[in-house]
Amino acid sequence: MTMEQQQEIESQLTHFMNLFAGFSLNLESIRDKLASTRPSLNFSQFLDACTEFLSNPAAVKDISSETNLLKKSQLLLQLLKEHQDMITGISEQIQQNLGEPVLEKDFVQQEINHVQKMLQKDEQSYQVASKYISLFQSRLGNCKLPEQVATTINEEIEKLKELETYHSEFGLMCDYLDFVSSLPWDNYTKDNFDIHRASDILDQGHYGLKDVKERIKEFIATGAMTGTVKGKILCFTGPPGTGKTSIAKSIANTLDRQFHRISVGGTVDPSEIKGHRRTYIGSRAGKIINGMKQTKSSNPVLLIDEIDKIGRDPANCLLEALDPSQNTNFMDNYLDLPFNLSDVLFICTSNDHTKILPPLLDRMEVIEISGYVSQEKMEIAIQCLIPNEIEKIGLQKDVVTIGNDALNQVILQYCIDPGIRTLKKFIQRIFSKACLQIARGLKTRIHVDKENLQEYIDVSPPPRRRYYDSLPIGVSLSIHASYGSLLQYVETTVALGNKDKIKTTGSMGDVITESTNIAYTYAQNYLAKIDPQSNFFEKNSIHIHFPTGSIPKDSAACGAAIVTSLLSLALGTPAQDIAIIGEITLSGLILEAHGIKEKAIAAQTVGINEVILPVNNQAEWEQLEDIVKKDIKVHYVQNYHQVYPILFPQLHHPSNILN
Repeated sequence: MTMEQQQEIESQLTHFMNLFAGFSLNLESIRDKLASTRPSLNFSQFLDACTEFLSNPAAVKDISSETNLLKKSQLLLQLLKEHQDMITGISEQIQQNLGEPVLEKDFVQQEINHVQKMLQKDEQSYQVASKYISLFQSRLGNCKLPEQVATTINEEIEKLKELETYHSEFGLMCDYLDFVSSLPWDNYTKDNFDIHRASDILDQGHYGLKDVKERIKEFIATGAMTGTVKGKILCFTGPPGTGKTSIAKSIANTLDRQFHRISVGGTVDPSEIKGHRRTYIGSRAGKIINGMKQTKSSNPVLLIDEIDKIGRDPANCLLEALDPSQNTNFMDNYLDLPFNLSDVLFICTSNDHTKILPPLLDRMEVIEISGYVSQEKMEIAIQCLIPNEIEKIGLQKDVVTIGNDALNQVILQYCIDPGIRTLKKFIQRIFSKACLQIARGLKTRIHVDKENLQEYIDVSPPPRRRYYDSLPIGVSLSIHASYGSLLQYVETTVALGNKDKIKTTGSMGDVITESTNIAYTYAQNYLAKIDPQSNFFEKNSIHIHFPTGSIPKDSAACGAAIVTSLLSLALGTPAQDIAIIGEITLSGLILEAHGIKEKAIAAQTVGINEVILPVNNQAEWEQLEDIVKKDIKVHYVQNYHQVYPILFPQLHHPSNILN
């Protein structure tokens, strides 16, 4: 030991004696203990003796484990000063409580009682902290934690040991450690790749959807060959009520994985995905890490629902979580530790996958789920919806029955949506009305058929979906698919007194507006070829309207129909009652359209039995199930000059028309 260190120790020794003289004046046991331990003999023994008077077990442990005498004396000196301040505060508080002068022995007794209560409180605080720490350590005992995670957790536990239970940070730190220790760091379930079992589960839960089921079985079969479905992101897209969420649940059941649904529709705050930092009051983890906690599995199926309706900022946060090359070390702001999401199977759902952020969409395998035709809805109602409603209400099997004729009328007249939610609501309405009559004692058994259906539905049928029995002059017919499949008329008329050449109305988006301008130019040129003497477009202003103005429209697939409507108006001849689908170009090419199955279902629903399709959609049409394209005649075209004789067979079609 150097001379300087010896002088420093002697200086601190003087402080020790003064401190103990100050707060042990009335404690005989402390004074006697110090008298028997002389620092001149062994300074280390003196420090150990002083340490015994500390009430903080964590502090005693830290000081006792320190081997450097100088550092040890500095730690002890700091704690003794804190004790002195505490004793001084206690004395002042007791004197204030007693009020008037008292005997010294009474004052000392009050002081001893107060100190004993504080020591007891410290001991209880230590026991509570130990209980929490034991719980956290027991949860993490068998986990194979990454080195960084293990180090951080141990540091947090050591900090917790030093805090009193009444400290503001104690509860926050306990909440954090409770959350961290509840996460599935190393808890995997074994995947089941039995393809026959997968078929049974999918068929049991869903009627139809043959192509969707086939894609899912291909996905599972690939997993069986590779031993994992790691790195796959599925996206089910289609109209509401078509079973996207339930299919995701079936995949989880097939693989024997835990399932959790995360709804992100309308989310605009990135903290909902990535969590809040712990510095904020009320901070919490994001939805993804919370989902992992709830499943208690390291490889669950997480469903990101309504991903096409999420804001741009949170969508950017999803990139890190969904990208297989990044999600091995996903960082949640609250957790502030790398968490491995690479074994999670992410499944997303959307109504319109074109609205998904392109970098996100690029990482997904998109599986389109179209709607159901009337026959499929009938089978779903008979096999699933009606039995489920009977079980839910608790009725006996034959107390309330619905005839097939009544079901068919409900489907055809009321259920225009491609999904089954509307059908489910009407079935619930029928059973509710029937239960009311039974409860009133009016009937004991009820059979709903076509004749008494209106009594139980109590809703007037919606307006006719087809506005015209036959198309008038200036009107053409197409099919527009958006949030379901809808019949789309295109109406044109001469706009008297309008200075602009064309005027458009009907909730049109940018794409369909451009398509309208292209169609107008092509119709002018085409009319000049078939009727060179006509100057109809030069002398008239045209108003183009898309009915059902409350529904947004933004598809180029109506381009050929717009040309047809304009030519019908210019020629004064109605077009045939045939739906035409396809984008038009300035040269007259008919380009392929999207959502052919949805358009086929719409045609079935509204009774269209003849359509014109682009030749590039022929393969897609022929792959459709027979039940979808049943009784629909199809014309495949490549250029509008092939369309004209089909829609206007009564007019002369010159053979020298240029393509």
